Amino acid sequence: MVRGMSRFIALALWLVNNSLGFTQFIVGGEYFIDQDPGLGSGTYISLNNPNDVEVNLTFTLTDLSKGNHRVSWRVKNNLGMWSHCETRLFYIFDIPLLVPTSDVIMGEWFVDEDPGLGNGVSINFPSNSNVEMSLPVFFDNLSEGSHTVSLRMKNEQGVWSHHETRLFYVYPVPVSSAEPLIVAAEWFIDIDPGIGNANPIAISPTLNADVALNLSILGVPVGEHLLFLRVKDAMGKWTHYEGRLITINNCIPVSELCNYMDDDCDGITDNGVSLSNFYLDNDQDGEGAGSTFLSCYSPGTQYVTNDVDCNDDNDDINTISAEICGNNIDENCDGILSPCLIEGCTNYAACNFNVNALQDNGSCILPIIYYADSDGDNYGNSAITSSACSPPTGYVTNSNDCNDNNAALNTITAET
Repeated sequence: MVRGMSRFIALALWLVNNSLGFTQFIVGGEYFIDQDPGLGSGTYISLNNPNDVEVNLTFTLTDLSKGNHRVSWRVKNNLGMWSHCETRLFYIFDIPLLVPTSDVIMGEWFVDEDPGLGNGVSINFPSNSNVEMSLPVFFDNLSEGSHTVSLRMKNEQGVWSHHETRLFYVYPVPVSSAEPLIVAAEWFIDIDPGIGNANPIAISPTLNADVALNLSILGVPVGEHLLFLRVKDAMGKWTHYEGRLITINNCIPVSELCNYMDDDCDGITDNGVSLSNFYLDNDQDGEGAGSTFLSCYSPGTQYVTNDVDCNDDNDDINTISAEICGNNIDENCDGILSPCLIEGCTNYAACNFNVNALQDNGSCILPIIYYADSDGDNYGNSAITSSACSPPTGYVTNSNDCNDNNAALNTITAET
């Protein structure tokens, strides 16, 4: 059941390194829903550490129809090779927003054939939204061979989940016998020659075999191959084989190069070459951050050789970005939040003094002296003044009146 807008899935991705070939590590990944868009065309998965990859992946289901769907993911190594897809099935259906989440109230299990909803072997437990328990499952009277065991749950509303199924194999073990010892093992490359016909591995009877293999690969062509291994117990039962991808190359002693290969055949990869620190550049602004990855070779386009980015999730924030004042963000990563520099008149005696100004821009307008014009003839009295930014009522800007109590007496009146 998938509820809401998105589903959270934890993906553990890994790539096996083999001492017979190139050292490989994961440099990127992608995922897609339902239809495969082709290699490199899925939704990119950012990786923080090429050596230890565990990714929490969140994807949006808004545009998906109700019903069954598949989410698939794959990864790419430093040699540009993509893995096979890993796929999980999920189901989407509508849940009314006003209906509270229902607790799980019971479960049931069955082997092989589905007996129908409610007809399996009951599992009882206290009602809860999350159930974690050990389940004793008995496989009496099952024939030797492959079988399946399936499990499903029912909630308070009477709705059953889809069943979850696991494959297992049954073979007879004498009741009185102890766990059988491993008595033989064999390996082969690419093509299975048949059980008992592969290259033997000498081991002493043991419950747990830990063997260092010295494999002869003469005649095996240069390139990628699959190496397989299986073991046999004291009852003559062989396991399924376990396979690993290997790469075989003709090693001729030469100077060591930075190529993730043992060029000089001394058993050590890239020894003696210059190493650099690489950092993940998540926002692709040319500046990295986070944990260092020491290598002589770039782990991919997502990595750079500096760690000066103070916010690797925003490509507008780095050491060469212009600082924007007053927004409480350190755009240029200098550790300083710059206030906006307000220009204006900083002379508190000026008519246009700006209390918020931090820098004077030469715009100050100082008060001027006005003279009283008591007789209203537009000529002022030099003895009565007022300093102001605008003319007070009854004042003028000159002091040319010799008698400010008589409008007939001023500098433009005709002498009699």
